[in-house]
Amino acid sequence: MSEITQIQGSLYVAEDRQRAMILFAVHGNMTRVSREIGIAQTTLSDWKNTEWWKDQFDSIRAEQEEGILSRNLAIAEASQLGLLERMELGDVVRIQDGVEVRMPIKARDLAIIGGIAQDKAVRGMGKPTSITANVDRLNDLAAQFRALVATRTEKVVASQGEDGV
Repeated sequence: MSEITQIQGSLYVAEDRQRAMILFAVHGNMTRVSREIGIAQTTLSDWKNTEWWKDQFDSIRAEQEEGILSRNLAIAEASQLGLLERMELGDVVRIQDGVEVRMPIKARDLAIIGGIAQDKAVRGMGKPTSITANVDRLNDLAAQFRALVATRTEKVVASQGEDGV
């Protein structure tokens, strides 16, 4: 990995370049970074085109993506646990006198929850969904039709050559 080093004669230290890179990773906008840290946008763009920037920026982005994935998985797990509880015990509903009771979830809502969960599970296993499978079958049929048309065209051209027509 390339290191951010002090460039002789530069007005900026390695920490300035590191800060600019981190801010760019967060904001994704060089104009905003320039305004925030007071370094010319052209200087920042020059830094962005260096090998050390690319290496370290990729590392920062990978860490951000890991954090996002981790948080999304935690959200998905908490949501699934909440849904399981509600499916087993029912939704909490207030009745007329303000008392909370559990009411069974409606069949329509259960069907939607089940369908989405099934689709996500199938996709998570890398298996085709019914939509993907249908597209694959249609693509296979299209290839067969193209081959059939090509064969028929060859026969027509060959028969025209024999008759001299």
